[in-house]
Amino acid sequence: MAIPPDLSSYPLTNYFLAGYLSKKDDPLNFPSGEFPDLLQRYENVFSSALQILGLTKEGLKNRP
Repeated sequence: MAIPPDLSSYPLTNYFLAGYLSKKDDPLNFPSGEFPDLLQRYENVFSSALQILGLTKEGLKNRP
């Protein structure tokens, strides 16, 4: 599985998942045919989590 070329249009998803997506083929959780919709859902989840927790993306990533 390759990272879609437009992953940069999803900055939070890129920050949290780019390393994982570049190293692991995971078609169960990341089917390539669903990238645009799937990545937007992840972007929404990360954005909501940051707002609810009152954290930066770095702060959220550093939480246990």
